[in-house]
Amino acid sequence: MRLRPLIFIAIALISVVFAAQYFSKNETKKTPPAPPALVSVAPVLKQTIPIDLTLVGTSYPYQTVHIKSRLDSQITAIHFKDGDVVKKGQLLFTLDDRTLKAQEQQLLAQLKNGAATLKNANQEYQRYKKLDKGGFAAKQVLQRTEADLKRARAIQQAAQASLDALQVQLSYTRITAPIDGRTGTINITTGNTVKANDTLVLVTINQLQPIYVQVAIPQQYFPLLKNTKTVAATATYTDGTLASNGTLAYIDNAIDTQTGTFIARAVFPNTDEKLWAGMFVNLTLTLGQQQNALTIPSRALVNAQQGTLVFVYDPQQKKALKRPVVVERTVGDVAVIKTGLTAQEQVITDGLLRVKEGDTVTLSTTSEAKKP
Repeated sequence: MRLRPLIFIAIALISVVFAAQYFSKNETKKTPPAPPALVSVAPVLKQTIPIDLTLVGTSYPYQTVHIKSRLDSQITAIHFKDGDVVKKGQLLFTLDDRTLKAQEQQLLAQLKNGAATLKNANQEYQRYKKLDKGGFAAKQVLQRTEADLKRARAIQQAAQASLDALQVQLSYTRITAPIDGRTGTINITTGNTVKANDTLVLVTINQLQPIYVQVAIPQQYFPLLKNTKTVAATATYTDGTLASNGTLAYIDNAIDTQTGTFIARAVFPNTDEKLWAGMFVNLTLTLGQQQNALTIPSRALVNAQQGTLVFVYDPQQKKALKRPVVVERTVGDVAVIKTGLTAQEQVITDGLLRVKEGDTVTLSTTSEAKKP
């Protein structure tokens, strides 16, 4: 009698197991298979691609002048403000010139006196010279008057030279801008004394129109740069925004043996001053054109552990096939393929996250392969 409850329990358990298996099979049969991944494809094209070299460069002023005093004096006036744009010849500083002007008046008086002495000496000489021709003057007197004339002329020339030198000194009391440019911070105020050849820089002027962008270029690009007459240059900010267009102006005459690079400078008009001295920018140099380059959209590239690869679309089997490639370089959103693909093959550009090797895929209506 005790065995009956156990038998009923065993039968109930067996029934539950069979029921679970039955319903599990039915649920499996009801789950439909996943549809093929929807992808976009693009053809592998042969086209002409510019050979661009992009490096990080630094902006440098076209010219830089450190303004210093050339005589000992005192600042009496400053005629500009920090950061002003100045023109060549514009007055910047005025120095105390009273002592020099007093010396100038003294020399001018000496010149007037010397001119009178010279005139008198010349008249004496001419008079005795005429008398000598008539045989009425002694040779000693003629020689003395000639010597007096030469002495007076030499004194006058020395006084004129002293005046010229002094006037040069006077010109130093008016410090003007030697170039067009933008001033920096003024390092002195009115009333301070300055000295000739002092280490103090009164102000620095940078010419920013035009402006240079300097980069260090790997030596393998030297033949291309040397043999190209005109190299177009483009400067962009670090966020990719265009700053200015220019040309390559200069390459250094030696290659650095430690880094294997050489210095090059591109010049930009910079009339809108989008480039500033000391600014880091991306400099792109167009070194030429590459004919018949195999290109694909760069978004088709997949970076894997084994290297760079793409998924090639097989139109007959409608499958995605994995293909390793070697990328020569990228130009904008276009990748130049060195090996791994042939022209007119199609690569998957969108939907790559849902694609595996050998998967059947469905083309999207936005595929570039369908476009003429």
